[in-house]
Amino acid sequence: MNPEETASLEEAKEILGGKRKFESSGFRGKGWTSRSIEVPWIASHIKKGDTLLDIGISLGSKDCLGMLLEAKKKYGVMLEAADIIKPESVQSRYPTEWLEDILSVPIMIGDIRSMQLPNEKYDVVTCISTIEHIGYDAPSTSVEGSAFERPRKKEDVHTSRDTEVNRKVLNNFHVALRKGGKALITVPMGKGGPIIMKDSLGFYFSEWEYEEKSWNELVGDARFSVAEELFFKNTPEGWTRVSSPKELADVSETEDASGAGLALCALAKK
Repeated sequence: MNPEETASLEEAKEILGGKRKFESSGFRGKGWTSRSIEVPWIASHIKKGDTLLDIGISLGSKDCLGMLLEAKKKYGVMLEAADIIKPESVQSRYPTEWLEDILSVPIMIGDIRSMQLPNEKYDVVTCISTIEHIGYDAPSTSVEGSAFERPRKKEDVHTSRDTEVNRKVLNNFHVALRKGGKALITVPMGKGGPIIMKDSLGFYFSEWEYEEKSWNELVGDARFSVAEELFFKNTPEGWTRVSSPKELADVSETEDASGAGLALCALAKK
């Protein structure tokens, strides 16, 4: 793991163990990605013995994976997952000492918009910087070297997205969560709309950058109450908390995925 992932994971472990609380004030993670906020924040909402469904585990960051495994092994969290990619297809990216534990997590493979999830089974659903990819990414069937169907040329990227993504995803979260259970969702936030980016293998792809309107499709769903809502802006001094999407309307994600703005919400099923 790199220094960012190591620091993020250690903070998350301390939060899981009750040794510290998630701190949102001041500057956080100078020069680091949004995971340095997302992973510890997610840990602050996980309780001992929770039944948890993670969306997008296969390509999760190492600090996120480490946090989930820590919750499972040390605090009795019953971890399950859903993804469009099988972990076995990308297993070379996992630390060797974690491989057996990751591959033993029960996982449902398919599109979270339409797959059939168990009814009222989970206390927590985690969706860490994943929903912005839904409606764009598909498993690779023809692109050698990539887990996804992504082009080598920027001009070949498709930017249109299903306008019902947010509603369809929340529909399934509502089915899967117990009453009072939480959907923990994090997204990139800025000017909004489709952003073309380049992955670590040199392939191009689109993701949706959230802004006030699309964000309100999540936090405004009447079937959920907003237990927590946070916004952060990436500055030269580090990530700093801001009060609303309006304060992120002047920034936008860059091709290198370093992050410009971030939104997090904990939605509790009514």
